[in-house]
Amino acid sequence: MNSSKDITDIVAQLLPEIAAGNEHSFKQLYDGYYKRLYYFAFAIVKTREAAEEVVEDVFIKVWNTREKLTAVHNIRVYLYAATKNTSLNFL
Repeated sequence: MNSSKDITDIVAQLLPEIAAGNEHSFKQLYDGYYKRLYYFAFAIVKTREAAEEVVEDVFIKVWNTREKLTAVHNIRVYLYAATKNTSLNFL
């Protein structure tokens, strides 16, 4: 099975819980995507520290706007777009 698809399916089920403020569900999202987003950001910003900061900023933004997550159709696309935009703004 495709692990990326599996994670996306699992996280999609967690989005309403995250939107309601469930920190455990948010941690599952964080744990499921942090490493992937870190490597994606690193490819853009080129330093470990910057990539870590970018991904942390993305997850802070996700948490701070969690009520809007129920409108997100594909969390993977959403997270990668947010990471790309935050990385580009960092440069």
